[in-house]
Amino acid sequence: MTVGELTGIQPGQDEREDVRGAGEPVAAAGGNASEQEPTDYFRWSDVPFSLACRSQLAKADLPREPGGPVRGYLKTSDWRGKKDWLPLFAVSESVPTGATGGQLAAAERRSSAVRECGECGARCQQPLHERDDGRHLCLMCGKIARVRERQAQLRERRGELAVWARQLLDAGGLAIVWVTVHEAPLTPGGRRRPPLAARVHVVDEAGQRLADVLVRLAGPRAAGVPEGALPADEGVAALDAAFSGRRAVLWTDGGLETVTARLAALGHPLEPVERVRRPVTWNGPGGGSWSGQVRDCLAQWRGELRPDTGELLVPWPPGTADRLWLALARIAAGAAEDG
Repeated sequence: MTVGELTGIQPGQDEREDVRGAGEPVAAAGGNASEQEPTDYFRWSDVPFSLACRSQLAKADLPREPGGPVRGYLKTSDWRGKKDWLPLFAVSESVPTGATGGQLAAAERRSSAVRECGECGARCQQPLHERDDGRHLCLMCGKIARVRERQAQLRERRGELAVWARQLLDAGGLAIVWVTVHEAPLTPGGRRRPPLAARVHVVDEAGQRLADVLVRLAGPRAAGVPEGALPADEGVAALDAAFSGRRAVLWTDGGLETVTARLAALGHPLEPVERVRRPVTWNGPGGGSWSGQVRDCLAQWRGELRPDTGELLVPWPPGTADRLWLALARIAAGAAEDG
């Protein structure tokens, strides 16, 4: 996106939310609107509809020009690719250009600009860019089209994840793990202390319990350790037995690292635990990169998008190993339905 191309509706503008309503400049505390410092923006999706660049004002079907000071800057690049800042003006402070109604009507007859949405028929103030599919869409229809594209991507991804989960569960030899860490209170100076204990819940590929261990992670003088926590050596013995010969499935990569690090620091390291092969990282809705962690796989399988931004929602955590197993089983069920 270059300065010379900033005419009409820009990519990302349909993600904007006009937090200022009518678009009146907001006066700073203790001052007035004319004294307000311009706001810096880094994406069109962050720019309120109350602001527009000079070329957008000029390209409107009823063109206007800036009538007040710069109210914001958008970081962009010029025609040489050099980073630049694009001035933004308050629409409410803009004024009509000198063109008469007759002149504008004549210019419209000569223009090739498309302002009518090819989907809903909206007559847009700004010229509409042609999409890859040849359509010219208004802001809302463009947003809906992108959401539909994302949903189609997720539908395809859901099938891929179903095959992965089905193969994972069918192969067996799994240790599906959920870790709940009991954190220690901060020091008076605000520093973090080592965790007090952790509950490690482990089930197999059928959802049957292998271990449910509350293990102490704090030193002997630490206060507040949950009642019933096993000493580190006993906890390690129980966990080693549960993990023996199995591959671990974790909600997130760091789920077990805190426990293994603390047990090692206490002189009772766990035996190395093999991890399952994860799906490849997926570049999905909104251009975000989603890893092969089970949490991200569940998000992709659910395919729930935020209504305001179209971004993929992160699912709520299952909370126990058997619930994590159930989530995997639900994902895997899609392979049987498609097969």
